[in-house]
Amino acid sequence: MLDTVHATREEALQSIAAAQSETDLKNVHSTYLSKKGLIKAFFGQMSKLPPDEKKQVAQVVNTTRAAIETAMKEREATLKANRFADIDQSEWLDVTAPGKTQTRGHLHPLTQIQYEIEDIFRSMGFQVFDGPQLEDDYHNFEALNIPQD
Repeated sequence: MLDTVHATREEALQSIAAAQSETDLKNVHSTYLSKKGLIKAFFGQMSKLPPDEKKQVAQVVNTTRAAIETAMKEREATLKANRFADIDQSEWLDVTAPGKTQTRGHLHPLTQIQYEIEDIFRSMGFQVFDGPQLEDDYHNFEALNIPQD
């Protein structure tokens, strides 16, 4: 049984080293460390061993499990660190380009209609002048020779 455990350990470490993505690592985890994995199966087979071999096999299986977990953590850290290493080759990203500005708000519907009407009158030859919205009494009546009474 010890030979089987050692062979499983080497196979697991090779699988972890060959993993190219986090999905591959999850598959390795499910194969070796899950509830139905090979390490759990070794613990189940230990009940059939004589008491003097159980202790030795349990130590080897526990060190194998610890080695696999350590290798998986290291490989996961390596994959996370290298995730963005080749992004400049695979995706275009210019960090010096100015950002796209979001336009805020819009013109009031009455203002839009006013601009459309002014464009129509300009196309007919009229001129559009802007002035104060309210005139005082003098400019409305007295300057035009309209008496107060």
